[in-house]
Amino acid sequence: SVGASGGTFGLMGAAAVLLERVPATIPWVRFLLWLALTLGIVISFLPEISLAGHIAGLLVGVPLGWLATVPSVGPPPEPS
Repeated sequence: SVGASGGTFGLMGAAAVLLERVPATIPWVRFLLWLALTLGIVISFLPEISLAGHIAGLLVGVPLGWLATVPSVGPPPEPS
C-alpha cells in the first residue's frame, strides 16, 4: 500500500532528479539524499514494510521530477 512513506519516496525521487539537473548543487546535499534513498530501499526489505509502496513512490516521483521546470541559475537578463 502507498502511504506517507510512499509519498516521501516520491518526493525524494523527484528531488534526486532535480538535484542532478542543477549543476551548482551543494555536493553533500546530493550525497545525503542518495544515502537516504539507499538506506530506505534496504530497510524496505524488512518484514512488515511495504517495498511495493516505496518503489511505487519512486516510480511516480522520478518522472514528475523530470517534468518539473528548473529555474535558471545565474544573473537576471539585462532589460532591453
